[in-house]
Parts: sequence; structure tokens; C-alpha cells
Amino acid sequence: MTRNPSRSNFADIDNEFNNYYPCFRAIEPNLAEEAILRADNVGIGEAEMFDYLEFVRANFETRTQWFDINLPWVKKDAMEVSVYRSKRHD
Repeated sequence: MTRNPSRSNFADIDNEFNNYYPCFRAIEPNLAEEAILRADNVGIGEAEMFDYLEFVRANFETRTQWFDINLPWVKKDAMEVSVYRSKRHD
């Protein structure tokens, strides 16, 4: 496999929950093979980012990492960490 040095090896997705999937699709052409995708707030935003989570969980190696937080409105949240693969089933 030849790596393209102009491609990104890491993407941090952290914005309005309903924009995670559209943002991923927008940056996807710029991702290197096996780039790490980190999506923040997947615990508290799961319902609104369901399209993104469903897609990465069906197509990539992925893991949900839960952690404790001490905010008045929530005590737990999570990040989804995925390994991007360009060869997948759409």
C-alpha cells in the first residue's frame, strides 16, 4: 500500500451532533487509509448522530470509550474511536 502524504491520518469530529455524518463524508476524500477518527460526545449525542454511529460501526473497526464527567446535566459521556478503511460496503 502506498501512503499519500497529503492525506490526513487523524480527524477529530466535534460539532453539532446532527452534522457528524455530513462532516465525515465531506472530509472522507482527504483521509489516509487507516486514519483514526475520533468523534466526541457520542454518549450524550447518540440519538442525533445515529447516522454517523451506524455507518462507522457497520464499516470500520471501532470502539466506544466511556468516561465519567461531573456536569450538572450528565455524569457520563463517550468518544467513538474508529479506524478508517476506504474499502468497505456502502
